[in-house]
Amino acid sequence: MKNITTSKIILSVCSFLIFVGGLSYSCAPDGIFSCHSYFKNIPFSVWIISCLVFLISLILLFLRSEIFKSWIKFSTLFVLVYAILIYLAPSQTSDFITPFDKKLTAWVLSFLFAIISLILIIYKSIKLRGKS
Repeated sequence: MKNITTSKIILSVCSFLIFVGGLSYSCAPDGIFSCHSYFKNIPFSVWIISCLVFLISLILLFLRSEIFKSWIKFSTLFVLVYAILIYLAPSQTSDFITPFDKKLTAWVLSFLFAIISLILIIYKSIKLRGKS
């Protein structure tokens, strides 16, 4: 039990640090840090998913460890798929048919991550409440 609580706290702190670091990171050509245009929206992608992980991990601090275990399995797989899809998405697009660039892909996947996470947490909470 203590090990799971420590894992929850470590996850919350790490995602918070990435969230705050993403706020202070600059990728502008005139800034201290400059980056290639292909990776221009990568800091945004990392920032938005770390923000969601931080908020959801705060919720999970107050829930049972079984819920945390099932959510961490889901989030590990989802973040891996998230990273691959962000990497494969084009930096900019002028195509009307497929207007998905890195930023829009990050928004859509982050929205899906938040919704699926909340559904998973609610489902597991109701399921475990029925067993108690």
